[in-house]
Amino acid sequence: MRAGELREAFSSFWAERGHEVRASASLIPHEPSLLFTVAGMVPFMPYFLGTEVPPTRRMVTIQKCVRAGGKHNDLDDIGRTNRHFTFFEMMGNFSFGDYFKAEAIPWAWEFVTEVLGLDADKLWVTVHFSDDEAAEIWQTKVGVPAERIQRLDKDNWWAAGDVGPCGPCSEIFYDLGPDHGPGGGPAHGGEDRFVEIWNLVFMQFAADGTGELTPLEAPGIDTGAGLERILAVLQGVPAAWDIDLFAPLLAEAERICGKTYGADPETDVSMRIFADHARATAMLISDGVFPSNEDRGHVLRRIIRRAVRHAWVLGVTDVVMPRLTEIVVDVMGDHYTDLVANRQFIAEVVAREEERFRATLAAGQKILDEELRKVQEQLDSAGQSSPARRRQPPRPAPGGETLQGAPIAASHSGPQRRVLQSSKEAAPRPLTLPGEVAFRLHDTFGFPVEVTEEILAERSFRIDRDGFEAAMKEQRERARADRTGGPTFADERYRELLAQFGPTDFVRDSPTVADARVLAVFEMTSPDGSADGAVESAMEGAAEGEGLVEVFLDRTPFYAESGGQIGDIGTITGPQGTIEVLDCTYALADLHRHIGRISGEVESGTMVSAEIDDERRAAIRRNHTGTHILHWALREVLGDHVKQAGSLVAPDRLRFDFSHYEGVSPAQLREIERVANAEIIANGRCRHYETSMSHAQSIGAIAFFGDKYGDVVRVLEAGPHSVELCGGTHVAALGDIGHLRVISESSIGSNMRRIEAVTGLATVDRLADAEDTLSSLAEMLNSQPDEISAAVQRRLDETKELRRQVRDLQRALSSGRADELVASAVDGVVIADLGDLERDALRDLTVSVRDRDGIRAVVLASAPPGGGVALVAAVDPAGTLSAGALLADAARIVGGGFGAKGDPPLVVAGGRNPDGISDALTQARVAALGN
Repeated sequence: MRAGELREAFSSFWAERGHEVRASASLIPHEPSLLFTVAGMVPFMPYFLGTEVPPTRRMVTIQKCVRAGGKHNDLDDIGRTNRHFTFFEMMGNFSFGDYFKAEAIPWAWEFVTEVLGLDADKLWVTVHFSDDEAAEIWQTKVGVPAERIQRLDKDNWWAAGDVGPCGPCSEIFYDLGPDHGPGGGPAHGGEDRFVEIWNLVFMQFAADGTGELTPLEAPGIDTGAGLERILAVLQGVPAAWDIDLFAPLLAEAERICGKTYGADPETDVSMRIFADHARATAMLISDGVFPSNEDRGHVLRRIIRRAVRHAWVLGVTDVVMPRLTEIVVDVMGDHYTDLVANRQFIAEVVAREEERFRATLAAGQKILDEELRKVQEQLDSAGQSSPARRRQPPRPAPGGETLQGAPIAASHSGPQRRVLQSSKEAAPRPLTLPGEVAFRLHDTFGFPVEVTEEILAERSFRIDRDGFEAAMKEQRERARADRTGGPTFADERYRELLAQFGPTDFVRDSPTVADARVLAVFEMTSPDGSADGAVESAMEGAAEGEGLVEVFLDRTPFYAESGGQIGDIGTITGPQGTIEVLDCTYALADLHRHIGRISGEVESGTMVSAEIDDERRAAIRRNHTGTHILHWALREVLGDHVKQAGSLVAPDRLRFDFSHYEGVSPAQLREIERVANAEIIANGRCRHYETSMSHAQSIGAIAFFGDKYGDVVRVLEAGPHSVELCGGTHVAALGDIGHLRVISESSIGSNMRRIEAVTGLATVDRLADAEDTLSSLAEMLNSQPDEISAAVQRRLDETKELRRQVRDLQRALSSGRADELVASAVDGVVIADLGDLERDALRDLTVSVRDRDGIRAVVLASAPPGGGVALVAAVDPAGTLSAGALLADAARIVGGGFGAKGDPPLVVAGGRNPDGISDALTQARVAALGN
């Protein structure tokens, strides 16, 4: 059974049992505590928690997963075991409060034994030590012998993270036989003999991060069945690396390396890393992740660079990753069609990343080699040798560098067995590279610390991590992303409100709701905006801190912040009090929370009038629709690879972050603005409507990054070209946006750009400000606004001429000053401060004095009008003094230096500290005269 056949068999089996077949969700999860989708259940966490109602009680998916960052990080094990992959496919069937253990366990057994045809006598089962119910079902209902049911502790407890749904699990293992390791079942036997092929997670609890577990109201089933592991068993190959999904990639790796897979254990590790990392790279880029220095992009960059470094160590000088990702598309594109659509773009991104890193690798490798040589020299002088030198001789790498590699032994328990194990040799104690060296490599040369660690590990060195982290503290403390808007997991009060009253009725098309009912009023006391204590009424000043409360209504005109659009402000007015609404967010999905300051009294159950600031909303509508047109224009001008990576829609401006691999030129920016405004002027109709997700996808609607969508979605057709999913508020026709004006474009990270723009009246105000500025400049230049360029050029020409005249006068005066300076010489050495003399004039004067009879050396200093310090030293070329030596310490005193090579007779230095000139000249005098 090949990969495609297994996917089809799994989906069909569960579809026949009432499960809705769902396509894989993105590798970018909506759960903020996770970098990537690490398991099949991640997209369904709100359903297990009860914060959202699932559209159906049974689902089946084949989910793309990546484990390469944060808590779920298998990166360092890749290629060295048969069980770990950066990217993998998790087959799963799910029950949300429907069937449970009694149905899930027998169905799992039926699929494994009858559909896949695996021998029941080779299957073992594990359960959590506390789960008597599952053990009983396995033994009495399924018929698994008691001796093949084993109880474990942590290995049979599953959780997506420190917070969220969790519960006991029960796993099915396949016994590959005694040739693959010791017996004793999965609890006691060899990990490479007993292969986990099925994990039944019984979702019974929610963890809050403190160790407390809360029973879920509707326990569910989450099955995780690793497609790659099952294929290895079905295809009868010794390792998952030999299945049909990896074979073409390993064949390409052989061509790249010019080596045979299976011939050398260490080379096998590199080839496996090529295959694994190429799959993860292609999948992540296709899902919208770009190599960068932050979060997901940092992990992707590390994945690409690990593969490239392994190619480098093997002596491969050609770019390798584009070739590998092309094979990934060929192998997996029939099921994941986005790969085919993004084939060329994926190849371009990885090619640019690899080329840049190869240059970095060459430079960083030389510096690292030099630092390690210094450590080695210190050891040699002390009569010691490094562990790496004791263990094995160096081997050459590209460019003639010498690399040390720690040997890895292979354990072959069968003729085709390819399982890498650590060397049995006792590991010498590693030596330490100073943390500041690793930081300098990282900060100055862009050499990743992970790569430094890997290279050092091969040579039995390690990094002083404490020193490195101390040097990196400021960078590591930078804000990662804007994550605001309430608690990560729902407060029980919010759940009760949602369960009792249902979702908030959002009245989208009216600025006022005259007959809203107050469902609850909570005092706000915590910094994150969560409530602490419910009250029947909130009196003025009752709440602590800023006196803020959060109010819940059955229906509201207030838009809750989401999709980049900020929440509405306005007022809620009742018979005995008023609430000034300062923001509106989601407490839970579909539950609007109005945050405001109260005057008077507002009681639960009261009928109130809710009114938004409609003028502010109108400005937001213009900017939000403008964001969609800007997105379309970016793709038109720069290419379809442009994907939204964040946005802010406020009344005064819009901000749009997008993926792009290079800077946007001024000409491109002008064209983007022109294309966007041409579309706006055409005044196409804007249609905003609800439809099914399947229909939205069929018409090519683009989903915005970070937004979450259900089966029913809102589509915005902004004119004839832009079709996107969006739940925000928008104009009726594009002409309502007014003129869109780009005010800035900049880089916010590697391969990430940001545009800020204004629309509507903000554009008018900006143009008026620009006119005022032009008029003011014209008045200062004694010209008309349309003649400012010519007037400025005249002033520049005049300034240039005046500076030329000043230089000529200074040179004329210098000849006279030269005589004075020569007369002040002591033992043929002239040292003097020339006040504010220009740099060029100072240099000319120094040379003029040096060329007089009897002068051995001249050091002159000045503080030029443009700022800073100028130091010039000139010596007799036939003499014994050195110009560089005269200025070496003097330049440091004024906070500067010089870059002269060799020992020239004339050296010019700069500095930042004019107050240090006197001390600098004293130091030069000591260097020249010794006093």
